Amino acid sequence: MKNAEVKFHFIKAPDCKEFSPNGMFSGICPNGKISVALYSERPPIPKEIVHTIEGIKLGPELIDKRIGKADYVRIVQAVMQLDVIVAKAFVEWLQERIKDAEKVGG
Repeated sequence: MKNAEVKFHFIKAPDCKEFSPNGMFSGICPNGKISVALYSERPPIPKEIVHTIEGIKLGPELIDKRIGKADYVRIVQAVMQLDVIVAKAFVEWLQERIKDAEKVGG
């Protein structure tokens, strides 16, 4: 008897996006899955800014007139819910990728 095979084709969803997470927040869901929210961090984008006008050129921003949030924002880019079997497989896979990256100086 010939060994059975199955082929998987990877197709990106139209709304698939690539990002570089700065961290994660996680917890256990009521259904027992591990929820992992990946976020990126950045300074907030102001709602409004005001610049002086010097002749026909834009002058410096008047920082005291800036309207917006202070500090930093964390934008949740994706949330994964993993059951324990998938989470363990992910950990093993990630440990192998870490070893691969360390071999090439990462």
